[in-house]
Amino acid sequence: MICYNDLPKDIKINNEHNYRYFQITGQIGENDNPQLLSSELVRTLYSEIISSGIQPVFQVNSLRFTQTSDDNDEDKNFLNTLKTINEWTNVINIPSTTCDLYFDKIYNKKSIINIIITGILENHTRNNNYHIMPEQELMIVEPVLTSDSLEYLVEQEKNMFKTIIELINNKIVKRTWYVGINGLLNKLIDISSKNDIGFEIYSNKNLFPDIVTDSKKNAYAKNWNNIKNKQLIIIDKCNSQIIKNQLSDNGIISYIIGKIIIDKNIIIKDNENKLHKINSPLKEKNNTDLLSNKQILNNNKKINNIFKIETIKEPAECKKIAYKLLNNKNISSKSYKYRQLYSLTTVSDISSKPLIDAELIKINDENNIFIYTEGNSEYFKYSISKSIIISIIESARKIACSGGIPQSIIYSPDHINLLNINEIEKFENDINKVAKTLGMNVIKSESILYNINTDKRKKQPSYELVILVKGMLTENNNLLTFDYKKKGDLIYMIGETKEDISSSQYLINEYNIQNSPIPYFNIDKEAKLYKCIIELNKNKLLTSAHSVSKGGLFVSMVEASFPRKLGFDITTDCEIRTDAYLFGESQGRVMVSVSDKEEADFIDYLVSEGMYFTLLGHVTKGAFRINDQDYGDVNLAYKIYFKTR
Repeated sequence: MICYNDLPKDIKINNEHNYRYFQITGQIGENDNPQLLSSELVRTLYSEIISSGIQPVFQVNSLRFTQTSDDNDEDKNFLNTLKTINEWTNVINIPSTTCDLYFDKIYNKKSIINIIITGILENHTRNNNYHIMPEQELMIVEPVLTSDSLEYLVEQEKNMFKTIIELINNKIVKRTWYVGINGLLNKLIDISSKNDIGFEIYSNKNLFPDIVTDSKKNAYAKNWNNIKNKQLIIIDKCNSQIIKNQLSDNGIISYIIGKIIIDKNIIIKDNENKLHKINSPLKEKNNTDLLSNKQILNNNKKINNIFKIETIKEPAECKKIAYKLLNNKNISSKSYKYRQLYSLTTVSDISSKPLIDAELIKINDENNIFIYTEGNSEYFKYSISKSIIISIIESARKIACSGGIPQSIIYSPDHINLLNINEIEKFENDINKVAKTLGMNVIKSESILYNINTDKRKKQPSYELVILVKGMLTENNNLLTFDYKKKGDLIYMIGETKEDISSSQYLINEYNIQNSPIPYFNIDKEAKLYKCIIELNKNKLLTSAHSVSKGGLFVSMVEASFPRKLGFDITTDCEIRTDAYLFGESQGRVMVSVSDKEEADFIDYLVSEGMYFTLLGHVTKGAFRINDQDYGDVNLAYKIYFKTR
C-alpha cells in the first residue's frame, strides 16, 4: 500500500530521533459495542498525541477477533471496527493500514484492538505552546446530542475533535485529554502525576451531587464516570470566552470545572466551599490478571508432550487440503484488505496496485517508510519470548522482500510489564540481541492500556504483545512486489525448508490440534537471508519476492499468481513430506521469481554467499501443477480465496 501525507520538507524523516511512537491496546468484550469502543480507543490515543506537540504521520492497526461458527457475526464485528478506525483517521488526515489480522477461539468472544501511531516531534518554538502552568483553566467539552443513534454520536464526537484540533493548531487550546473509561477523577489523577501539577475543581450538581468527605472517593468515581465520553481541555483564562464562542458555533457545549494549581493534588470545592483533598489513585477499571511465567512454563511443558509430526499420518492427496486452507480466514485475511481498504473487486484492479509484503508509507517526494507488524496467537500460547522474536524476524523479512532495509524495532515496555514476566530485564535483553544480530535499532513507544481484561477460565492471555518494525526505501526504483510477472520465469526458494508443521494453520484447521511448538527459526540465518534479498534486489536480479509465512509455500505461490492471472508448476523435495513442504510454516524462507536471462547471475551470487536455495519450477499461464499433478488454476483459487461466486 502507498499512502501520502504532506509534511514540511525541512523535517528530517530519516533521523530516528525525530520520531515518536504511541501505542494503545484495548479489549472489546462480548457486551461491548465494537464501533463505540474502537472510537473511544482512537480518540484517547489521538488526544494524547495531538496535545503533546507531535504531528501524526501514519497509523498501524493489529486486530484480533474470536473465531466462531457464525461467519456473518465475525465479519460484522471486524468490518464495523475497521470502518470506525478508518473514519477516525480522516479526522487527523493520516494514512492507516491494518497489517495484522487474526481470528482465534482463545479470544472467547472478545476482540483486541492494537493501534500504533508514528508521529514527528515538531520544532521547539511550536512545542512551547503545549506547556501547562498554574492558573490555567480546566474546561469540559461535549457535543450537543439530539439523537441517541450510535452513528450520530460518533459523528458528533469526530466533529468536536476536529474543532479542538483547530483550536490547538491556532495555539488557543494548550492540551486536551479524552476522559475515557475510568472516569474524570482517575483521568485528573493521571494527568496530575504525569505532569507534576494539581487541580482545584469547582464542584456542582452536574458532576457530583453528594460529595462530602474524602472517605466517599467511590462516590466520586461513580458520579464522575457519567462524563467519561467528554473531552478535557486546558486553556489560558484570557481565551476562555473566545473558545466558548467558537465551540458554541460548532454545536459544542463547554464549561469551566477548575484550574491548575501548584499543589500536586486534586482539591475539590463542594457546594458549601469545603475543600476535599485526593492524593491517591482510585482503582482503575483495567483488569490485568494475565498469565504468570509459571503458568506459561506449565503450558509449554504440556504442549511439548502433546505434538510430534510423526503422530500425523501424511495425507495421500493434498489438493483438497490446499483449497480448504485457502478458505481459512487467517490465510485469506489479505482479501479483506484488498476489498475494504482498497475497494478492489477484480483481479485486474489488484494488478493496478503495487503489491508488496510490507506496507509502504510515502511521506513526501523524498521519504518512503516501510512498516509492518506480524503476530501469531499460536506462537504466543507456546512462548512469549519466542513469539516476539518470530514477530520481529517475519516483519523484517517482509520489509526486505518489499525492497526496504529493516531499521528499527518499536515496542512498549508497559505491555511487557502487563504480562507479569518476572525477568523484564532479560526479556528486553533478548530483544536487543535480536536487534544486534539483524543490525537494527530498538525504540520504546509510549503506551495506553484500555479496558484490558483476561478470562482466567481459559488460562490464556487476552492479548499479545505487538511489535512494530520500520524500514526505509532507499531508492524508488527498488520497490519489489510479490506477484509473478510473466510465464516462463523461474521460481526459487531461498532458505531451507524443514519437515515442520508445528503451529501451522494446516495443523490447526485440518487436525484441530491447537497446542504445538513454535516452528523452526534461526536468527543468524534470517540476517543472512535479508542481506541476500536486499543485494539481489539492488542488482535487479529478482522479478518478485514473497515471504513464506501463514499457510506455507502453497499460499505464497497462489497469492503471487492472482494479480496477472498466472500460475505455477513446481516439484517438491522427495525427502520432505509433501504436506510439510507445501503447508509448513518454518521460518527463514523467501519464494522468488527470476527471469531466465538473470538466472546465472542469481545463482552465482547465492553460491558465493553460501546461501541455501532450491529451484522449485516455473511460472505458467494460469494452471497450478505440483509434482505433475493438477492443482486447479488461478480462477478457481481466486473464487475461494476472495469468497466470490
